Amino acid sequence: MKKILFQLTVIFALGAILSSCSGDSNPVMKNATGKPGETIVVIPKNYWKGAVGDTIFHFLHSL
Repeated sequence: MKKILFQLTVIFALGAILSSCSGDSNPVMKNATGKPGETIVVIPKNYWKGAVGDTIFHFLHSL
């Protein structure tokens, strides 16, 4: 009985692993862009053009 339960557990685990590895044509996250060491800030354009964007820019530019 323990042997059958173990085999079913292994089969279930392998099925779960293989199903999660299937190729997805529409990934949730996009591929990385930019150069190594580059920081990309993603905020709405109206914030970037205002005081928030200026603060972020000057902070990151000083690093």
